[in-house]
Amino acid sequence: MAKSGSVAHLSLHGTVASTVRHLLGVCDWLIILAFAAETTNQGEVVLTIKRRQRRRARRDRGHLRLGDAGQALVEVAIALPILLGLLVGIFEFARAYNVQQVITNAAREGAREGVLPTATQADALTRANARLSDGNVSGATVTWSCTGSPCDTGDAVSIAISVPYTFRFIGPVVSLFAPGATDPGTINLSSTATMRRE
Repeated sequence: MAKSGSVAHLSLHGTVASTVRHLLGVCDWLIILAFAAETTNQGEVVLTIKRRQRRRARRDRGHLRLGDAGQALVEVAIALPILLGLLVGIFEFARAYNVQQVITNAAREGAREGVLPTATQADALTRANARLSDGNVSGATVTWSCTGSPCDTGDAVSIAISVPYTFRFIGPVVSLFAPGATDPGTINLSSTATMRRE
C-alpha cells in the first residue's frame, strides 16, 4: 500500500510540475511576444503619447490664455474709468487754479495802479481788466473801492474781482447726480487786493 501511495504521490507531483512548466512556458511566450510588440512599436507608442501630451498642453494653454485675457479685460474695464476720472479731475482743477492765480494777480495790479498819486478809479479798473485779458479770463466782475471820499493819501484802495468758473467735464457729470441744481459744476472764484494810497 505504501508503495502504491508513493507512486500516486509521484504521479500527482509530476502532473503539477508539468502543468507549472507548461504555464511558465506560456507566460514566457507571452512576455516574449509583448516585448517584441513593444520593441517593434515602441517608436509609434512614444510618438502617440507625445502627441497626446502636446494636444493636452495646447488645450490647457489655450484655456489659460482665454482666462487671462478675460481677467485682463475685466481689470481694464474697472480701472480705466477711475484713471480717466483722475486725469480729467487733475486737468479741471489745474485750470481752475490757473484762473484763480490770474484774477489774484489782476487784483493786485489794479490795486497797485489805483494807489498812485495821479491814478483814478478808471486807471485801476483798466489795469485789472488788461491783466484778465492777458490771462484769457472773460466774464469777470471788477469793482473798485476806497475808504475815503474823495480818495486821498493813506486811504485803503481795494480791487475785488469775481469770475464764475464752469468745469467743462465735471459739470455734466454733476448734473447727472443733481438734475435740479442751477449751473451744476460752476463755482465762483474771487480775489481782493487792498493797498494804501500814496
